[in-house]
Amino acid sequence: MKLGARGKQLGALKAGLDVLDEDGKVMIRAADVVASPTEGAKVSLMWDTFDATNAKEASMGCMLLVHESTFRSSEKEKARQWGHSTAGMAGRFAAEVKAKALVLTHISSRYSSEEELQGLVDEAREAALSTGKEKEFNVRIASDFLELHRKKP
Repeated sequence: MKLGARGKQLGALKAGLDVLDEDGKVMIRAADVVASPTEGAKVSLMWDTFDATNAKEASMGCMLLVHESTFRSSEKEKARQWGHSTAGMAGRFAAEVKAKALVLTHISSRYSSEEELQGLVDEAREAALSTGKEKEFNVRIASDFLELHRKKP
């Protein structure tokens, strides 16, 4: 169904303004054609960083934090030396910025078994919980074709 809106009229409708005809009568009501606004989704990405402090403000309240987790916390010195993060560092940062979910990525190939990868997830979750994050904090390992779905508000 075409209603005849063009150019600036489309912008007016999107802004919630009704479109009037030449006589000043309502031609198209914005409420009839425009859905209510939806909240945006903030995603923060942390790669190759031993200290993500500079990204803290920009990441605050993100829906999703994708954070490198190259090493376990027991290898923090190696992480510092190579400019990488540990799973624990990723979990703590996620809690500090109040991220809703955390995906660990850039994981060293030394952690390849399901048990080792689960250990990284557990380590990140425990670090987040130690800073007061709620128990249902979602932590995942990135994988090819990983799909994440956002709950509608």
